[in-house]
Amino acid sequence: MKQLIVTADDFGKTASINEAIISAYTHGILTNTSFMMNSPILEDTVRLAKANPNLQVGMHVTLSEGKALAATTKAKCLVRSDHTFKTDLAKAGFAIHFSTKLQEQIRQEIIAQFNVFQNTGLKLEHVDCHHHFQIHPEIFSILLEESEKRGVRTIRIPNDPWHITGSLSPNHKIRNFFYRYVFSTLAKSAKAKTNKTTLKYADGTLGLYQTGEIHETWLLQLLDKIPDGIFELYTHPDKDNQEYKALISPKVREKINELHIHLIPYSKI
Repeated sequence: MKQLIVTADDFGKTASINEAIISAYTHGILTNTSFMMNSPILEDTVRLAKANPNLQVGMHVTLSEGKALAATTKAKCLVRSDHTFKTDLAKAGFAIHFSTKLQEQIRQEIIAQFNVFQNTGLKLEHVDCHHHFQIHPEIFSILLEESEKRGVRTIRIPNDPWHITGSLSPNHKIRNFFYRYVFSTLAKSAKAKTNKTTLKYADGTLGLYQTGEIHETWLLQLLDKIPDGIFELYTHPDKDNQEYKALISPKVREKINELHIHLIPYSKI
């Protein structure tokens, strides 16, 4: 059976992104969204989520954009003087790997974000990270441990099967070859760690090689290649961008029905 989770990341980032996500859920194929806890419009986003109770909401752990939530998050490689996160993931990731002090700062920041989510009153269906930072070995271990403590059922492990999506994104061959090697290597470690816990994950993700550039034609071609199993397509819709238009496309909906692809939320894993 072909089963597809369709997630929109960055819930709470801007009002226009929120509008696109709710519309893609009510009028399109979206099944889940991932909520940024350092959202500048947190209360409005919570109200939107509660007004659409069947839209399943996960936590989009954010360590590379916006304000840090924990007072203990203060390393210069992580945040600026105004307590906003820096965006150099390679530099931060290298430092985190070799510093237990930095790892503890990451843990406290993740805990702070969990606490904010808990205070929203929403049901937490899954966890993932902004910019896929959860694939970092130490960050993944921390997120996995803190998720299991809180009874989280599912976690995203970004790892697009090359034979499915690699040929669909010819404009980024060098970048995607690098992504293929890095993400497949780190995903093996992440899966091994997760298999020792109560958390589950999808058989694969879809969208890594086309991140930020998903459009209707690409999505229609992708649907033809989806095999049996549970896969997650993650997207970044904004009002009137091509990803939003793909998610509400009648042609996409027709193709899903034609191929007998079952749209499911994360809770069905």
